[in-house]
Amino acid sequence: FVRKPGAQQALRRINEGVFLFGQDPKPIEVTPLEQNDEEDGMPEKFVPKNDQYKKEREKDPHFAPHGSFEYEFGMRWKQLDEMEKKRVESVKKEMEEARIKLEDEMQNALYDYQAEQIRQDLLRQQEELRRLEELRNQDRMRRQQELEMRTMNRRAEEERSRQQEERRRQEMMMRQQQEMGRRGGSGMDAGMGR
Repeated sequence: FVRKPGAQQALRRINEGVFLFGQDPKPIEVTPLEQNDEEDGMPEKFVPKNDQYKKEREKDPHFAPHGSFEYEFGMRWKQLDEMEKKRVESVKKEMEEARIKLEDEMQNALYDYQAEQIRQDLLRQQEELRRLEELRNQDRMRRQQELEMRTMNRRAEEERSRQQEERRRQEMMMRQQQEMGRRGGSGMDAGMGR
């Protein structure tokens, strides 16, 4: 079409009526063409002219008259096409809703999974903290026991040293007394001899 109004009028008439392209009572369907430079189409001179083509072209393109066989079957074809479009649209909607639902379920499952991972990490960290505290307590008890043992050993050593010192002092006192006794006894013996 040279002008857009002519194309729109033809589009409306074909979609409202039953336009047959040849002998087949299946009507053609027309949609507006999106203009793309790379789509040139195929000129009719390149279409193979086989028996099917010749049979279709026995009758020129035309609108089927109301109430005719062609019109009745043409309308049934149009109704079938319309039903197919509605079903395709319905399936598209269902699939879109299913995608949205699945996306939502996936996000919820992902949040649940991440929350579970965090809970498990937290439990592991709490277990690690408990284990570290237990090790710290054991280490503190060991050091306290070592300190007590060192203190007891030191006191025992001090007691031994004190006892040894006491024994030495007593031995020294006994020696001094013995010496004094020897000195005093020698002087007495000498006085008696006179």
